[in-house]
Amino acid sequence: MKNMRHNNRDSKARRHNQRNNQERKNRNSGGLTDTRADDVRKTWVEKNRQKKANKASRGPCCKDDAARLAKNKQLLSKLRSMKMDKVWNDNRGTFEPRVPSSFKRANWAHLPHFRQYVKAKNLPYNF
Repeated sequence: MKNMRHNNRDSKARRHNQRNNQERKNRNSGGLTDTRADDVRKTWVEKNRQKKANKASRGPCCKDDAARLAKNKQLLSKLRSMKMDKVWNDNRGTFEPRVPSSFKRANWAHLPHFRQYVKAKNLPYNF
């Protein structure tokens, strides 16, 4: 056990970055030492930003109101034919029906306007 007390010096040096002072200088200077590496990083960041922008802006799910209404009717008939999931409600002491997660996963692009449609019709479906 007497020899173990010197092992702590290495970990302390690692924690306070005394072994490799070059990393500390780079971090304090606010950038990378290699300008080529910095350029590569910037191009990578730009490319990934474009990918995220393309994923986010998928456009509207349905072309117009008629297509949206037809899709709502189709989803409602599909939902009525499915068996609902049951979730326990502690306040009431009963099971409440819930829309299955498989339905939500399969139709996630249309759920914003489908929820409004269901709410307008006063149907008892809980998402």
